Amino acid sequence: MGSTRVTVCLPAHRRNEVEAAIADALAPFEAMQGHPDERDIWDSWTIRGGSDGWGFWIRPGAEDDPWLLHDAPRYDGEPLPSRQGRCAGGPVGLLNLTGARDHAVGLADDMCDLWEQLSARYAPPRPLETFGEVSVLTLFDDIAAQRRGYEVQPIIKQFLTVHPWDQLDTVLGYRDDLSRLFASGRDEILATAALLAGQRSDLLTLDGWWVQRDGRATHGSCDTHESCTHRADMPTHPGDLVPILAALPDDVIVVGVQCHT
Repeated sequence: MGSTRVTVCLPAHRRNEVEAAIADALAPFEAMQGHPDERDIWDSWTIRGGSDGWGFWIRPGAEDDPWLLHDAPRYDGEPLPSRQGRCAGGPVGLLNLTGARDHAVGLADDMCDLWEQLSARYAPPRPLETFGEVSVLTLFDDIAAQRRGYEVQPIIKQFLTVHPWDQLDTVLGYRDDLSRLFASGRDEILATAALLAGQRSDLLTLDGWWVQRDGRATHGSCDTHESCTHRADMPTHPGDLVPILAALPDDVIVVGVQCHT
């Protein structure tokens, strides 16, 4: 079992009952309800995105708008306040849809700058794989030992103090040797950050399509992908949700949902 993120689009007339609207939109894809495999997706869900940075940036000036959506409390009732300038969703017109991408690209650019600065001050680091062998029998311990050796090198230590592994993973999907990462060049690194920021979730459209990041689309009213009568209108995941969301009317609601799968 795991989890998946989906950006759910909801009609404007349901803005006073967002949770009920989400439940209705997700219902055709609920697991263990006798649906075919294509629609056997989730067994629980929650509004999520403002507190963990995954959701939307708010359009400047709209930070206090009451129609913005924020994360539901944690399972134990602990509140999950949104990060500054962020939210879990709301009417499209209140959101800065390019905010997440712009932020990710900015962080990636900062990473490139820092690596260049540190490379001028410190000797090149030894490759990660030179810090001990990795055995199948002691895999996790060996990997941890490798990383400990790798991370104490001055250039690596200084870099990770500013941009830790979790941030590298979020922005660039990377947790490997940093020399190889930056050898790919600034343009490729920034392009990767932009791509990942735009394709961080599946999409559930107003007309009932669940579009997965791998490109597969399933309509909520059809039994199988092969027998779907809507296939002529099947959308594809664009790799960047921003153009699709930006084309929606300003009063359409978009919200980040985390599904347990």
